Amino acid sequence: MNKILSMISMSKKAGKLISGEFLCENAIKGKKVNLLIIAEDASNNTKEKFHNMCISKNIDYITMFKKEELGNAIGGFQRATIAICDKGFAVAINKLIKQVVN
Repeated sequence: MNKILSMISMSKKAGKLISGEFLCENAIKGKKVNLLIIAEDASNNTKEKFHNMCISKNIDYITMFKKEELGNAIGGFQRATIAICDKGFAVAINKLIKQVVN
């Protein structure tokens, strides 16, 4: 789990991450997102909204971590959504997620 959060932090430092519901929504609509991470403790409305958006735009997404953990990873406040906007970071994070799940 820490490796995933470290990779999220690296993507933020590289300028390849967008956070916050409004900015993530706009990035999804603009087809700039390669992976969306939704916080486990986000509201059901938020989870459903972003789930549906990702399905309709064919964007990978995962529900993982708490809002506070996501916020800490990017050096900010609690975040319900984080969008990874770089294919390389998205692939690396997905690979780490699969290792944790299996």
